[in-house]
Amino acid sequence: PQELSAAPGPARLWGAVLSMILEQYTREPTVQEGDEVTFQCIMKGGVMSYYFMYWYRQGQRGTLEWIYMEGDIYGEGFQDCIKGLVEKSENRFTLQILSAKQGDAATYYCGNKLKCNGMEQIE
Repeated sequence: PQELSAAPGPARLWGAVLSMILEQYTREPTVQEGDEVTFQCIMKGGVMSYYFMYWYRQGQRGTLEWIYMEGDIYGEGFQDCIKGLVEKSENRFTLQILSAKQGDAATYYCGNKLKCNGMEQIE
């Protein structure tokens, strides 16, 4: 079994312009190879439509790997094994590992970047 975890939590990543918080709840599931694993990130106090949403992970070596950006844009090597979903009406951002493997053991983080200074909504 391997350990996968979300950022210690609830993780609070503060938006620079708005009073917005991204919350990820701590999970350290014991996962067998081939298992499906789902992580969720909830935005509170903000409008998700004003942000680009991202998933990253930090493995045992300490380096950050970019996994997914909304719009079905995947980091190198992740397209066939990861699924990302943005539910803007629910302010929820989900990452799903379709079939866990040894190299997936890491701490997973969600993040965001403001679109056009938050003044216009881009879908």
